[in-house]
Amino acid sequence: VNRIVKEIREPLQSAKGNEEEYLSNPLNSFPLIRHLFEDWRFIKDFLAKPVGEEQIKYLKLQLTELPWQVNAKDATEAIYRIAKTYDVSPYDMANGQIDGIQFNSSLTAWDCFAIAKLHFQFGEYRAANKWINITLKRMLDDYEEEHEVLGLTFDEVILMKCRCLVDYSPGELDKARDLLLTLPELAEDANNYLDLYTAHPYKPDAEAPEFSEDFRDVCSSSHIPEPTRLHCRYNSSTSPFLKIAPLKMEEISLDPYIVVYHNVLPDREIKEILRFESELEPTTVANYNNPLMKSKYRTALGFWLPRELRLLDQLRERIGDITGLEAKTLTSFQLLKYGFGAHYSPHYDFLNMSLERMKTDGDRIATVLFYLNDPPHGGATAFNALDIKVAPERGMALFWYNLQGETLDFDELTSHCACPVIHGTKL
Repeated sequence: VNRIVKEIREPLQSAKGNEEEYLSNPLNSFPLIRHLFEDWRFIKDFLAKPVGEEQIKYLKLQLTELPWQVNAKDATEAIYRIAKTYDVSPYDMANGQIDGIQFNSSLTAWDCFAIAKLHFQFGEYRAANKWINITLKRMLDDYEEEHEVLGLTFDEVILMKCRCLVDYSPGELDKARDLLLTLPELAEDANNYLDLYTAHPYKPDAEAPEFSEDFRDVCSSSHIPEPTRLHCRYNSSTSPFLKIAPLKMEEISLDPYIVVYHNVLPDREIKEILRFESELEPTTVANYNNPLMKSKYRTALGFWLPRELRLLDQLRERIGDITGLEAKTLTSFQLLKYGFGAHYSPHYDFLNMSLERMKTDGDRIATVLFYLNDPPHGGATAFNALDIKVAPERGMALFWYNLQGETLDFDELTSHCACPVIHGTKL
């Protein structure tokens, strides 16, 4: 137990004073969340002896502060999204290399097995088997006593590996049998296990998130945009105010019209908005059957800023200057935070549905996004139908029309997404 405590404590002590930076690394956050949820119960059982009574009392006091199962599951799925979107192999992920960046972190046998189990639940047996192979290698390299204390055994891992072999390829039956025969505890019942697996193929108990090819392609770091003749300039024409204080504008697309305005949100306003960061909760999305619901398609946290906040009047004026549209009736501003692995799948901002408020407000003509920080890696806003992505930049605003010119038809070329954050957070 002391060795386990030492392995956990050393990186946490080295992170003192830089906790936010430490936890912004997915290869630190995921193992820590998984450990705090999964491993404590095994440590508690191990200490449930007279010599561990004081430690048990301490653990009971800490239980309310530990992650829940949903937190551990969300963290594992975040790693899954990063790997799928940025085409990170299990070997690279386990050794701390993500999308060409080498992190000073790696995953343990327990972490690798948690990811293997998620792939297995999704019915992705080949991927699960790759993670199991890494798990076994880590187990051979580590102290065996630690695995026993934390509930990870060779028997459990080998059984899942055999299940994967049988489920993704009946021709691997002999290989699975040979594996079972290598462990004395399993050898006697090897044929029984294989008969059971063959007679009752595993049915995935969870649906794997879908990531379209255009989503993965545009988010990838290897993505190279096509050359254009678009310009950067000072805009002084969309409002009278801009004639005396023009804004730096960068053209992203002319059809549909998409532009970026740089340095339009000063630090003092950003700080005022971030005062509400503690109010953030999982976001919802609009749906035809259920107008507001949580969804795996959007994994950000959000909070609607109070309507009485004075800063919102200034933001309305600025949006009017940027867009040339009437923004005085704009009442809702949402603060969003994307943590590691958080994303928003391709979608449109026009609603095209019979929500009650649309009868009076109409559909969303345009979208303005303000960016409050500079994520170190990942988190771009991408227009998958246009093969364009925009990297977040503190103080920047991104603007586009959702509806076409005079007709106000839905512009389906405005399909866009939030690429998963790899390192840090996006606000």
